[in-house]
Amino acid sequence: MDQSEEGSGAAPGRASKTSSGVRQGNTRRVLEALRLHGPSSQAALARWTQLSAATVNSIVKTLRQQGVAEIRPLNGRESLVALVAGRGAIVAVQVNVTSLRAALFDFTAQVRYDAELTFGQGAEEGGGDAGLVADTVRSLTTQAGLHMEDLAGVAVGMQAPSHGPPEPSPPGRASNCPHGATSW
Repeated sequence: MDQSEEGSGAAPGRASKTSSGVRQGNTRRVLEALRLHGPSSQAALARWTQLSAATVNSIVKTLRQQGVAEIRPLNGRESLVALVAGRGAIVAVQVNVTSLRAALFDFTAQVRYDAELTFGQGAEEGGGDAGLVADTVRSLTTQAGLHMEDLAGVAVGMQAPSHGPPEPSPPGRASNCPHGATSW
């Protein structure tokens, strides 16, 4: 279902605000499709986003002008739209039994934002609360002046409880660790 970027016939001021909001929503849809599917043809982007080919073409042109996307020739007739590496932001979160550490890396502004939470020694569940992880990611994103849609990805690492060292295994063979993890 293509959302037209033309005015709706309302008062001139209202039409431009509506057009701007629709344009932003359509741009988010194209960016989300590129993040999900990787480099793609404009025809594929139009199918996945349910936008018209003309709307996708206009959005891709704007993203190229902003330095967010590039066109990669595939052969003499086809090309792919790809997000430009080194732009955007990612968040890495490390959850331990007694603390949570997170860092947002904004590649466009070339800055890093950090957050650290320490849990009380008597905490029964430790730091494994998914809501706390999500809140920390949102907080860092806001602190960086970004929106959640601006994130290229979020990586979360969690410390598993240890019940002693794993049993030794022959060199080059995997051994089973507690909780289904594998060590080499």
